[in-house]
Amino acid sequence: MHPRQRAGRPRRSIALAAGAVVLAVLSAASLTSRFSVPTRAGSGAACPSPQGALSADPTFVTITFSNQCGQPEQLAVDIAADSSSQERGLMNVPSLPADQGELFDMANEAGGNEVQASFWMEDTLIPLSIAFIGKDETIHEIQDKTAGTTELHTPSQTYLYAVEANLGWFANHEVVAGSKVDLATALAVVGRSTRP
Repeated sequence: MHPRQRAGRPRRSIALAAGAVVLAVLSAASLTSRFSVPTRAGSGAACPSPQGALSADPTFVTITFSNQCGQPEQLAVDIAADSSSQERGLMNVPSLPADQGELFDMANEAGGNEVQASFWMEDTLIPLSIAFIGKDETIHEIQDKTAGTTELHTPSQTYLYAVEANLGWFANHEVVAGSKVDLATALAVVGRSTRP
């Protein structure tokens, strides 16, 4: 064979291979733009996978939060709607399933008005996070609480509902201040609508 023919074939092969690589990159970019993973507003970080089956007592009522990616996140809750159940809260509970917590409905105690009552962790055996929720079912603030302490956890704004869950539950599910929560099912259990 002629030396030029040998040299020409590899050049054509390289050109064809380079063209194939360019096409593959352009195809991948096109697919990525059409099927991109949702991200948190302004953060560039990927949203969590949709929540699977709840790890909770099936007899508890379920409330649904909308996380910052717009995905529903469910939590099974026991309801503390009177002063004695609110005082007791999750005291002396040795553990809590992953997707279980307690809803504190302050409407009965405050005549439907928002309050600014404090929470503490005396005789509480597990660390918790608490979300303070307004009358409009929007989370105002989330605080983390250490087990067995008497430090007061007072939100900066008034609230009508509070939800306690395992420490980090809200952060792990991308539920943040400003997230909405649907309490209708839980409040129906105590004989009220979401509008006190």
